[in-house]
Amino acid sequence: MSNDDSLSVKVLNWVKNEGYTLEMRVARIFQQSGFSVSRFEPYVDPESDDLREVDVVASVNRQFSGIEVFVTLFVECKYFSKPWVVFVSPRRLGRFSYFSRILNNEFAVHEWRHQDTLQGRLLARILSSLGHQKISTLSLFLTPQIVGYGMTESLRGGLDHAYEAIMQVGKCVEAHDIEAETDLERAVELYDETKYRRDPRETEFMLSCSIAFPIIVGKGKLFECYLDENSETIVSEVDESVILVPSRRHRDTGGARSSSSVLRVVTEKRLEYFATEAFEAASALLSQERAMEDVWEYERDKAVEGLEAQEIPF
Repeated sequence: MSNDDSLSVKVLNWVKNEGYTLEMRVARIFQQSGFSVSRFEPYVDPESDDLREVDVVASVNRQFSGIEVFVTLFVECKYFSKPWVVFVSPRRLGRFSYFSRILNNEFAVHEWRHQDTLQGRLLARILSSLGHQKISTLSLFLTPQIVGYGMTESLRGGLDHAYEAIMQVGKCVEAHDIEAETDLERAVELYDETKYRRDPRETEFMLSCSIAFPIIVGKGKLFECYLDENSETIVSEVDESVILVPSRRHRDTGGARSSSSVLRVVTEKRLEYFATEAFEAASALLSQERAMEDVWEYERDKAVEGLEAQEIPF
């Protein structure tokens, strides 16, 4: 073996050990399922303001009238060098629990105008249009009767890579949520440049919004741990698990408030099936043209009212 061949083998082993091949496979599977895919997209850490990257971003989008809507999966890819364990327990969740990070718990989905954020108003209007019967056929959005409340890397002696992955993908979607509201402000500011026109309602109002979900994809062994009816500890291997993790929802006043976020952890073995489910669910959300146009009209009318209020002399 020549020195060049030996170096190639070393580089190949390094690439595999660092996890880059997993990220490439994950990106390809989502792409083959119909998603547009990008890798190593940057985001600003909401806590430290450091610039970080998410491994894979898979998205689907459609545009109606003046609104473009994306359904986006932020995916962290991890090698489970040691088994990861999700601690689960029976828990009754509401019909829209999968969207708990985005929606306000205190408002019904049909009262979509009362949601705090553009992402929340958009999702609530789409869900109310889809109806519970249709949503119940989309396996991605169904929460199981047994839900995880924590996850850790077993048999470890140092850094907990499972906890690290939860924090990474959590900060990524939080940064996304903040950016979504910033994008709305920018759209209104751009619209504001036309405020001296005779009829602002005849002026084009362009809006873009992404509905985001966090995902962890891992290569290796994943287990769920729970107590049975006899209080015996049971550990069983699974290919997918659902975890409720803390998240923060930002408001214009009063800073951030806590909420819950549903995180799916999927092994590579189940990824092809999961990606197909995810694309089906995303397509169902994006099929609600009238709902998206309703949100666009509502946001446009708010912008118009804001411009008209600015014209009132004091």
